Amino acid sequence: MRGLVAGVEAVLADGSVHDGLAALKKDNRGYDLTQLLVGAEGTLGIVTAATLRLVPLPATRTTAWAATGDPQAALALLRRFQAATEALESFEILPAESLAAVLAHVPGARAPVAGAHRWHLLIEQTDPRARPRRRISGAFANRSPIRSARWGRHRSTTFRCRSRACRAS
Repeated sequence: MRGLVAGVEAVLADGSVHDGLAALKKDNRGYDLTQLLVGAEGTLGIVTAATLRLVPLPATRTTAWAATGDPQAALALLRRFQAATEALESFEILPAESLAAVLAHVPGARAPVAGAHRWHLLIEQTDPRARPRRRISGAFANRSPIRSARWGRHRSTTFRCRSRACRAS
């Protein structure tokens, strides 16, 4: 969502109003106050209005789950994704302890990749064209430092709930 924000109007801590709604396509006047205000989660000011960019509805949403032994390998994979596509929606790194907590507390949950891994990656990309799987697999090429990976196509959500407890809620 952050990338879709073109401009904001916000009330700052001193009561003044920042009017950044007339967003320019490229603005070289200094700090990007719009992104600062959006990323500050209300600590720098209260956003009262926003201008959003319109983008085509993605034809596909592809999610990949990968595992690696160190954050440097994850960073290398992030760079590969950034070079392969501009449609990278999210790239998150999670320690093994986070996955272990989910597996311990969510009935029916199972590890997305086999084996023990120190770090896990959740990667999502959208594409207005219907060929993202090729780009995902290209980023996982044989020179990739990632030990194992699994990916799948989902219509609208990153995760599918497989246990009855999740479906009931």
